[in-house]
Amino acid sequence: MSQAAQTMLREGIAAARAGNKPLTRQLLREVTRAEPRNEVAWLWLAGVAESPQEAVLHLERVLTLNPANERAREGLRATRLRAGMAECQAGNKPAARRWLLALTEEQPDNAQGWFWLAGVADTPQEAVAHLERALALNPDDLRVAQSIQSHRLSAGVAEYKAGRPEAARDYFAAAVEQDPHHVPALFWLAHLAEAPQDALAYIERVLELEPDNARAQQSAENYRRQLDMTLAGWQCGFCQAVAAAEPTICPECGALLSLDDLEPFFQPAHGINPRLLREAIQRDEAMLAESSDVTLAFQVGLAYLNLRQLDEALRYFQVAARFQPADHPLRGQVKALWQHKQALDAEARNRARTQEAPRTILVVDDSPTVRKLVTMTMEKQGFRVVDAADGQAAVERIRTGGVPDLILLDITMPGMDGYQVCRLIRQCPETQRVPVVMLSGKDGFFDKIRGRMAGSTEYITKPFKPEVVLQVVQKYVQPR
Repeated sequence: MSQAAQTMLREGIAAARAGNKPLTRQLLREVTRAEPRNEVAWLWLAGVAESPQEAVLHLERVLTLNPANERAREGLRATRLRAGMAECQAGNKPAARRWLLALTEEQPDNAQGWFWLAGVADTPQEAVAHLERALALNPDDLRVAQSIQSHRLSAGVAEYKAGRPEAARDYFAAAVEQDPHHVPALFWLAHLAEAPQDALAYIERVLELEPDNARAQQSAENYRRQLDMTLAGWQCGFCQAVAAAEPTICPECGALLSLDDLEPFFQPAHGINPRLLREAIQRDEAMLAESSDVTLAFQVGLAYLNLRQLDEALRYFQVAARFQPADHPLRGQVKALWQHKQALDAEARNRARTQEAPRTILVVDDSPTVRKLVTMTMEKQGFRVVDAADGQAAVERIRTGGVPDLILLDITMPGMDGYQVCRLIRQCPETQRVPVVMLSGKDGFFDKIRGRMAGSTEYITKPFKPEVVLQVVQKYVQPR
């Protein structure tokens, strides 16, 4: 080491011991610039670093130079934790995760490291795993115990939404095992129970803890009804009619009870009791306002479907299907219903257009007389007429006014002639099927062939009588 570097190192250490951190940093940075492998300078520089992140970098430099430096290794463990905490508090999760993962990898018994790592986990499941490590290292840490409860609930919900009910049940059960008074977890265990008697047992535990819980009271009533249905063999969820075995159609309210065959729902409703179904909907919707019960949502959707209220039925079926696995039959049934609704809506729109809108004729001719004659003739027959004096105006009319039902197109016009306009019409997907009747002062064979090649549908020779034009138009378009 040079004499100047040795002097600056001694002065830097003296400044550090005197508490003058800015001067210490200035002197020691000069030393490390001159002597990059000066282990002592990097070690002292870590002690006066402006942030724990900077201190970590300096200590890692020391260990690169001398892996046996135990003082640097011990300092690095504590400093990495502080760096991770600082990044957490700054909201920089990726950086915090890097520091804390490095800490827990080198020091797996650092409970604080696992706790802070849980706070920057990518998923609630990962957070629970980190907190369980922290709790195993320090079982008396109340902060960890409280945090793991909320993360277990979030992890259970995430597993449920991902279509893994068994994993979800494990998280909720662990939450209740740690805290038997955990009401939200008890509700979820009831929801995931495989039998109504098990679900009812969880809800009754909730009512022991909170006797006035309205949601628990309504859920208990619902599960008792399901249990009665199980004991009776079968009971209609709409009208409570009972039978020895589940039928396809309820004998009391006439409701179809399954989505296995959707075709009957696409026919007019016959034999149902609308009053009983509406009463069931009103009752079950009130219960759904207090609890997100997937089974109940499906039942309300089925009631609406029996009433042929497809929009409302789909709304509830989509709620029920959202929490089912990707291969669950309900998802395919909901998709089929949605496609049927789309087809019905398209049919209704087409019917409305057919019933309300008059047929539109576009007349393109540079002669005002011809345009007026055609307009008067067509409007008397119930057509709507739009006119244009040239090809450019015709294109603009179609762009702004919509696609006409038929086009009467003069051949000889200023600018674009009729052949050019016809080719443009045939090239556009929206207008390529519109009938185009060409109007020409020539009756030559070549002109007709040229018109056909351009895409014309029919050919009329000028001068023409109004009834001739009408006859040709009615050949392709009937007025509404």
